[in-house]
Amino acid sequence: MSSPQLDADEIDHLTDAELVAAVDGGRIAADEIGYALALAAEKRADGGDVEGALLLADRAVAADPDAGWIRAGRAGLLAKAGRSDDALAAVTELRPRLLTDALAPSYVRETLQELGRGEDAERWLTEALTEALSWGEDIDEERAGVAYQLAVQRHELRHELDLGHDELDDMAEELISAAEAEAAPDGSVVMFWPREEFEALRAKLPAVAESEGSSWDEHRAGIEVTLSDWAAGGTTGLAVVAGSVEELIAHAATTGGSPDDDETIDDYVGSLDPDRAVEWPPPRNGPCWCGSGLKYKKCCLPRSRS
Repeated sequence: MSSPQLDADEIDHLTDAELVAAVDGGRIAADEIGYALALAAEKRADGGDVEGALLLADRAVAADPDAGWIRAGRAGLLAKAGRSDDALAAVTELRPRLLTDALAPSYVRETLQELGRGEDAERWLTEALTEALSWGEDIDEERAGVAYQLAVQRHELRHELDLGHDELDDMAEELISAAEAEAAPDGSVVMFWPREEFEALRAKLPAVAESEGSSWDEHRAGIEVTLSDWAAGGTTGLAVVAGSVEELIAHAATTGGSPDDDETIDDYVGSLDPDRAVEWPPPRNGPCWCGSGLKYKKCCLPRSRS
């Protein structure tokens, strides 16, 4: 008799050894194996075993080779292991994604900075942004997101490197200023669905789940995007609060509304205990707000403006 597969909340709270055992025992769904092994690698590295973490990262990449953030995490581990040349080669393989993946400018920049190659990161971003600007009328919403991320990441990096200001920085500031019109009031709180709750939402309230993203990864990326845009527009005091499907259904029953109705959902969010809210953004090296168990800089931070 096979062992039951672990649910999302259980996966996030396992130790590195428990995650590996769960993968090897067939208790992790196939589409979660790369994530589980990447999480195990991060936890093992935090425990000081970088070489062991690298072995897990290799397995994570093999399980989900299209996940650029997993491959970037492996490159970062190579850097920690003192294998700078290998790390640079690994992140160089990700360079073409700068023009296809809106997350890539963040995780490529982060990894190059870990290697002490901030100037290279600025050059790569500049060259990619220049090419993106040549798309002209061929640009669609997805490409627009890539170009936006390239511009913003480049601008932030140039400020960190004290490289002065150029025309592309002017453009980036205009893009950031455009977000001000959509900025929320100071102290705004955004509700998110933890992984386990997101799966429950898809099972019990599919109409609501459809508006929250096609997957939990897309859902949390959307939350990070929203908060990042509000912060860029000048909003302060932002926070996130975890929602509960059962609580939402009970709230709807109490108020006479429908759990599928936006007004009911907004009312439910407003009823949540403020003490449950978590300040956003967390420290870069602190636990991510989504509850994954990864550090923020390795988890939702690279998902900004995806």
